[in-house]
Amino acid sequence: MLTARDLEAVMQIDRKTIYAYMQRGLIPYFRIEWNVRFSKQEIVRWLEERIPASIGAWKGRRAPTAKFCGGHKACLTRRKQ
Repeated sequence: MLTARDLEAVMQIDRKTIYAYMQRGLIPYFRIEWNVRFSKQEIVRWLEERIPASIGAWKGRRAPTAKFCGGHKACLTRRKQ
């Protein structure tokens, strides 16, 4: 499980953006009482679904790929050309 802070570090986007995505129903999450958590598997699946859709926007560059870096965090890394 990931917290919003974990996801912020992994995706390199501000927590406010993550919460905005939650409110708009764009990112998978769940609540435990008042705490928001993200399933590592669901986030990776969510990223993988969106990356192919955005490949056209990369025009000749390689799009980022989702992969795991040891431990519990999913990393979004960008391949070098």
